[in-house]
Amino acid sequence: MSPSSWIVHLVGYPAVGKRTVAVELVAASEAVLGQRFVLVDNHLSGNPILAVLDHSGSGHVGAEVWELVDEVRDVVDRAIRDLAPPDRSFVFTNAAMVGDASGTRAVARLARLAEARQSTYVPVVLSCAPDELLRRVPAPDRRSHGKWTAPAEVAAHVARHAVLRPDSPHLLDLDTTSTPPARTARAILDHLAAIDPPG
Repeated sequence: MSPSSWIVHLVGYPAVGKRTVAVELVAASEAVLGQRFVLVDNHLSGNPILAVLDHSGSGHVGAEVWELVDEVRDVVDRAIRDLAPPDRSFVFTNAAMVGDASGTRAVARLARLAEARQSTYVPVVLSCAPDELLRRVPAPDRRSHGKWTAPAEVAAHVARHAVLRPDSPHLLDLDTTSTPPARTARAILDHLAAIDPPG
């Protein structure tokens, strides 16, 4: 029996293509799986706080800022858990890193949310060649979405941190260096169908 819903969690460095792939996944999900997916980009909850602080595209903000962002995320999660239709699926994005408490909390939070909704939690780790990653960092659409746009800062971040790989039997690894976002999204949808075949 196929699940009532999925919680797909796209994880990777800034500019790896998490949001871009998620948008394509949402666009294709109903045709491929017969399921409606909703995008919950990490900036959906972060930008209301960062916007009032006139965030400049730097990755450096204080812990007190992320505490407020976590409060917004808790409210969004409650709405998903308590109000969203049970057959609604969601795709989340975030840059969870090894040793970063906020990344560990994000993985645990989404696993709990999936359990509460009786959804299937599917983490997807996206990777990209460093040169291509840094080429994408200053893209204008990233600035318009409140994303990190300083290549030198992102390069230092990549050198210092490893991407967190959530512990799940459904973990999927995909490289976005030269794969079009729509094809990456289709690979994720095919992975979901293989986990829980329809019918």
